[in-house]
Amino acid sequence: MNKARESKTVVLWGLFLVLVPLFFYPYSQKWQLPISWVTVLVFEVVFYFVVWFFSNPGNWGRSLANTFLSLMFRFSEAILFGLLLWVMFSLKPGFSLKQGFAYFLPAVVLHVLTAPFLLKSVLKPVRVIHRPQPAEFTKDRLIEVDKIVAEKSDMVLHKEKGSDVSESYLEEILGSLTNYPGVDASLLIDQEGLVIAKNCKNNFDWESWAPLPLIFEESIGQILNRIREKNMERMDLFSNSYWISIHKIYSFSVITVSDKSTDEILNVRIQKVCEKMKKYLNERYHLENLKVQEEKYVSNTIRA
Repeated sequence: MNKARESKTVVLWGLFLVLVPLFFYPYSQKWQLPISWVTVLVFEVVFYFVVWFFSNPGNWGRSLANTFLSLMFRFSEAILFGLLLWVMFSLKPGFSLKQGFAYFLPAVVLHVLTAPFLLKSVLKPVRVIHRPQPAEFTKDRLIEVDKIVAEKSDMVLHKEKGSDVSESYLEEILGSLTNYPGVDASLLIDQEGLVIAKNCKNNFDWESWAPLPLIFEESIGQILNRIREKNMERMDLFSNSYWISIHKIYSFSVITVSDKSTDEILNVRIQKVCEKMKKYLNERYHLENLKVQEEKYVSNTIRA
């Protein structure tokens, strides 16, 4: 959906840039490039490659592919510009096409300089979330994890056989978020990154998104410790395509993934869902009482 919208935007801007020099053609026909079409082509290829290489450092393959696509896009603009010249000013077809490709200064310069930047939104690299594999854990990392687990007494809810978690009810609660226009998915994640419940639209890769709350919490936790603050309660992140909202409920996280253009009223619905989820989990597992007991235990330990 986002890709289609961005592609339409690129096409509309391309049409606009084709029309702009067309309006000036009757008054500036003498503005011709004093160089051959081969020189224009060489400059064009080098310029596109430099732009894309700096956007994808070290990735020669992607830079070359994007250079080729930029060249094709510019040729499309040149062909359309030449056809319009032929239709509107009754010029010879061959001469009209040459004007668009390499000779009419305003058209060539405008199309060449804007082509790669127009295509950046649709040719941006795919974002990949790398999930750590068990084989990557070293002995030191396992010791560190053991210490964290020993120090942290928050209750962890596991999706195991025989668990009495009403998954269907939790998914029904999350469904009120997914049904909101622009929302792609909503997930309930425990503190180990395991999915307790989910409600997603078709073809949504929820497995890649599940580790995000844990990754963000570990990173932000270090920052909060520097200013003597507790763990985060809520975080909203806006990327080029998504609005990612993460809300903490006890030791769990509710992550909502929606389109960047989704209206702010979604916040109200997320708050209501979090309140309902918190009430349900507390009534079923008495998490609030457990939290109070833990705080008292920590306080008495510090005094001692």
